[in-house]
Amino acid sequence: MNKFLLPMLLFLLAGAAHAQEIVFTAETTTGDAVVTPVLSWSTNPAADSCTASGDWTGAKLSAGSETLPDIQSSATYILDCFWTTGMATLTWTPPTTNTDGTTLTDLTSYKIYQLAGGEVVSETLNSDVGTVPPFVINDLPAGDHCWVVAAINSRGIEGPLSNESCKTITAESSSRGVAITVNPAPSGIVDLGVL
Repeated sequence: MNKFLLPMLLFLLAGAAHAQEIVFTAETTTGDAVVTPVLSWSTNPAADSCTASGDWTGAKLSAGSETLPDIQSSATYILDCFWTTGMATLTWTPPTTNTDGTTLTDLTSYKIYQLAGGEVVSETLNSDVGTVPPFVINDLPAGDHCWVVAAINSRGIEGPLSNESCKTITAESSSRGVAITVNPAPSGIVDLGVL
């Protein structure tokens, strides 16, 4: 007798698309008279793009190091980074019974369906049924994303679909600044005379 599994409740964990981080440092943040700025930065996860502003300019990679021309007065360097993809974490309550009320003993996998406009755009088979989900989906472009999940038994019979759960991925940005203080040297002597 074919036994279909009871539907599961699907939750989408809330939270930021990523925990974006920029590490931005200067080799030295203070000096006397003249300082050669050496800036280093990294992003985690790797940013899609970064832009320099303040006392430096231009597009920058998601990680790098740059030696700038000497400065004789204090300067501030700003790095703005952008992430255009995000992630979603799906979690659900695994079924414990079949549709006829008997105990489910042969759960083998879950099928995760990603939807767009109510239509299936991709399927993923998750065979890790030994632990309670979550299931992480990375590199989602900005926009609305929806999923449903079904349980599958050892005979390959797919149970009813869970409720639909959605998440909006938005582009994220972060900014960091580094200030370098230059302690000025005294002005030069002028009008030196000899008597």
